[in-house]
Amino acid sequence: MGTAVLQRSEKYFRRAAEYLPERWLSERPGDVPSAKDSNPFIFLPFGFGARSCIGKRLAMMEMEIITARLVRQFDIHWNYDNLRFKSALINIPSNPLQFEMREVDH
Repeated sequence: MGTAVLQRSEKYFRRAAEYLPERWLSERPGDVPSAKDSNPFIFLPFGFGARSCIGKRLAMMEMEIITARLVRQFDIHWNYDNLRFKSALINIPSNPLQFEMREVDH
């Protein structure tokens, strides 16, 4: 069974059909289910064990640095009401993503 099917299954993720990025946070609103309550082998973006991705730590560190710089240097505003996806091999937004980014003066 494909990972996309498993990751949208209510068996493994409560409210699986909803876009809830907060589910991955350690501190989240009370009504948002935790991703950590699911099977630990359902979401493995870098693989697992001896054959897992050798660049995992580098990729995670790069994403952390990029995210911190973006959040520190810009006010970012989303210009849509609801985000809709097309499912393919990966999820793709139905409409072009349009953010408004204003540089923050420090």
